[in-house]
Amino acid sequence: MASSSFHRLKRLHLLNVDLDGQFTYLLSTFPVMEDLDLGACKFPGDCSQGITLSTLKKLVLSSCKNNTSGPMVIMAPSLSCFDLSYGCYLAGIELSKMDSLVEAMIEITEDQTLSQNTQRELLGSLFDVTRLDLSGFETKVLLNSKSDPSPIFRNMRTLCLNSCIRDEYDLSDKLEALGSFLQNTPCLEKLILDCCMFISDLDYEWKIERKNITLQRQNRETLHCRQLKLIEVLYEHDHDHQLIEVLWWFGRNIPDANIKLTKIEI
Repeated sequence: MASSSFHRLKRLHLLNVDLDGQFTYLLSTFPVMEDLDLGACKFPGDCSQGITLSTLKKLVLSSCKNNTSGPMVIMAPSLSCFDLSYGCYLAGIELSKMDSLVEAMIEITEDQTLSQNTQRELLGSLFDVTRLDLSGFETKVLLNSKSDPSPIFRNMRTLCLNSCIRDEYDLSDKLEALGSFLQNTPCLEKLILDCCMFISDLDYEWKIERKNITLQRQNRETLHCRQLKLIEVLYEHDHDHQLIEVLWWFGRNIPDANIKLTKIEI
């Protein structure tokens, strides 16, 4: 491709390509690049790698690997959509100057390709988004603690959690983590829980089957989610009647929200 063509290129999709230290320079030759999609690409070498593009509006990183000793640094002040799925970033990811970011999708795999600290740092960089889709995030990452507080997502209108909070914490701890996260979304209007909370291993659930359930009355104020009007819960099974507890918790803490329950047929 002639170098003059780079000046007109707005979309670039690379699949299974090794991107060495020259990649950063290569990006600088795309003055109008708006859409960058990297699939199964590798960042080798000892030098830190990064993506710096002032015109970039959409960035997709799918199953990529950063094998350098430094974090992947992304600086894209015009970016409005960020999609990160799978991949391996042992040194972490740093997002810088993301003032235009509107929508973010982050998918974490079970083999912990992103440390919990990196996951929390990522969340801290996404405080301006209006829609956030998270997949595979665990209880501890979402928990808002005094020692490690989460940011306030003042612009968030939609939060979608897919296969999140499915670790072996007690259901009460999972709900506490969810509640602490929701406290920081004062303008949230829609919450989607897609196959969350419950461990998918039915044999495991059978071993810990309870004889009864306890619906506790909580003597505290409801969550500060006054704009939240719709909660969608998608589930595969009512694991050991835990679904009842989840609905009870929502009814007690967010009484003004409508709840839509959908059973997924497998």
